Amino acid sequence: MNKSINSIEFPKSTMISVNNIELEVFEAGKENKGKPILLCHGFPENAYS
Repeated sequence: MNKSINSIEFPKSTMISVNNIELEVFEAGKENKGKPILLCHGFPENAYS
């Protein structure tokens, strides 16, 4: 059975404050395992694109 894009599980977001700027962060995977990957998207795109 094929999964549609709408059924993909997306990580829950967390809001963090950095230099008085609120950033929405999505974390996935095992904590403290392997090397982290940081993906930044730009306006007007969002994390789902």
